[in-house]
Amino acid sequence: MKIIWLAPHLNHYKARFLSRFAKEKNLDLIVISGLIDRQKGHALEESDKYHFRLIESEVKKRDFGKSLKIINLLVEEAKQGCEWVMIPREKKNIALLLIFFLQSKLNRQIDSKLISYNHPFFGNRKAGQIESILLKFIYSLYDRVIFYTEGSALRAIEASVIKKEKAFWANNTLDESEIYRHYEFVQPNVSAPRILFIGRLIRNKGLPQLIEYFRALKSKLQELEMDIIGDGPMMPFLQERANEISGIHLHGSENKEEVLSNYFKRASLVLIPGHSGLSVNHSMFYGRAYVTEKDRDHAPEIEYLNHGYNGLLLEGEMEDKTQAILDLLQDKDRLEKISRNAYDVGKRLSLENWMDQFSNALIN
Repeated sequence: MKIIWLAPHLNHYKARFLSRFAKEKNLDLIVISGLIDRQKGHALEESDKYHFRLIESEVKKRDFGKSLKIINLLVEEAKQGCEWVMIPREKKNIALLLIFFLQSKLNRQIDSKLISYNHPFFGNRKAGQIESILLKFIYSLYDRVIFYTEGSALRAIEASVIKKEKAFWANNTLDESEIYRHYEFVQPNVSAPRILFIGRLIRNKGLPQLIEYFRALKSKLQELEMDIIGDGPMMPFLQERANEISGIHLHGSENKEEVLSNYFKRASLVLIPGHSGLSVNHSMFYGRAYVTEKDRDHAPEIEYLNHGYNGLLLEGEMEDKTQAILDLLQDKDRLEKISRNAYDVGKRLSLENWMDQFSNALIN
């Protein structure tokens, strides 16, 4: 089976699981990506390590959905014969989607079906009347739509923006095989409290709030340390804070699980106050409680977090939110239980399950 997968924004998480998908399901997979912005903390391994063919363009993410270069690349690849084309269903990709849809109907050399992999609405809230009409039209162009979670698929069906027979779901994830080659679950060391932040160093990750939390927690728990893994435009801000507050350790960008496993092993919990996505899965695979703020514009992966079971969704005043983290750090039995729960949830989010769920949508 040949699939062309459009990736306006290709990160190492996505590249790894697509590579394993191609290898284990024996796919002829071509990934057409936008410009990989390494200045904002993104990094990929050497492309020859992947089991797909990568076509990296110089087109920036914001221009991807209206780029003639991307359209031409896609059409030329599809002419070579292809069962499925994955075009992300986003407003900024509507022009690309419409042009390729028309090409596929008018050009006899193209015999491809359209698929998308996305959350149910344009934002995280249910669409209004006008957006619902637009969504219904866009979904009508696709042969299959796979949603990030089962709940996402059900919400889209209930909102009548997609027909039930077109809607499938596959829990969004990352390739955990590299993790388990280097890591076996261990409970966090309560006597050495340590916070871990992992992700791009950009403002919507809540980095100012992260520092505020750490400063408040440190005043009550002097031995507390914090590891920050990632790179991006807010690195200078964090370097200044690290000079002011003891216990903050900046490690730069790192995506090798052989290295990351050591940081997760000694972490008590993962704290990312702002936008949360696949970092939720990453934390679950290592069996670490995931802590974030509830009232944020999170990605659909936040549905894998069950407050009080495998992490915390913080709400209320800053003092209350800080106290909730402190209580967890100092309660050995509760922290161990939540960590074990997180690890169990991670097992259910395996790439093996994702591949089976995704393949099922293509076959049925």
